[in-house]
Amino acid sequence: MTQGLIALTGATGFVGRYVVEELVRQNIPVRVLVRSPKKADWLDGVDICTGSLAEPKALASLVDGAETIIHCAGAIKAKNLNCFNEINVVGMKRVIKAGVDAKVSRFIHISTIAAREPKISDYAASKRQGENALHRHGENMKWLILRPPAVYGPRDKATLPLIKMFLGKIAFIPGSKKNRISMIFAQDLARAIVIAATAKKFKSKMTHELHDGANDGYSWKELARLAGESTGKKIWCYFLPKALCELAAIGISTSSRLVGRVPMVTRKKIDEIYHPDWVAKHFLFEDYFKWSPQTGFTDGFSKTVDWYRKEKWI
Repeated sequence: MTQGLIALTGATGFVGRYVVEELVRQNIPVRVLVRSPKKADWLDGVDICTGSLAEPKALASLVDGAETIIHCAGAIKAKNLNCFNEINVVGMKRVIKAGVDAKVSRFIHISTIAAREPKISDYAASKRQGENALHRHGENMKWLILRPPAVYGPRDKATLPLIKMFLGKIAFIPGSKKNRISMIFAQDLARAIVIAATAKKFKSKMTHELHDGANDGYSWKELARLAGESTGKKIWCYFLPKALCELAAIGISTSSRLVGRVPMVTRKKIDEIYHPDWVAKHFLFEDYFKWSPQTGFTDGFSKTVDWYRKEKWI
């Protein structure tokens, strides 16, 4: 059975790029939505549709003749809740409508584990509302929601500070000893996404959380120990008081807005970081799709550091 066309949003983002590469590796036909073709000059053998989530005509062109939609696009930083919602909720609804109108049979939405706690931040709230939109308006498609935890790997700027933090002898941790978090290597996540998108059968209307095989997640000290095993160093962890990080976030937010930038670190982002339980559960996905992660944190950390050094990011 020949795999039908896959329409992908967020192709130029960190995760989306890995998804494109996995689709191309498997010779699966894919059409991507990009705001600027210049940002997609690395794409080869991929059908490109120029436009954004705000343009219904572009979305209609994207999904025309597609069998499956993979929706990776989303805002991870924004000025306020309304700005988050414009991308993560309104944009989501537009993609769903385009898919329903085009009679697309399958929809894979890449959300986030933060959606599990919608009250914790504007980002989390907007991602949960995006999920809810699929529940309400995606009834004519088979759909699946995937909630990855912290995603890392080569090319990612968002986790670069985390990687740098574990390269010295002392790691100043913006978190507490009680925190437990899950991680997943970007290539493993991309493989899971493509497996879900191309599986002959799957149970629709389900939400799955993914991780790298560490069923109980990691504490910060465990991550430091594993990173140290990769670099041959013993890393001492110093946990920063939440109040100190909140003050820093206020300063970063204020200075960013003064120069017209959208801050990545805000007080609500600090609430996300200090939340005690970001441990993902993925046993249902593993059972249904026969997927298992291939890269643990020690190996993934080493590969990521090697890439950063090669590209002179560190």
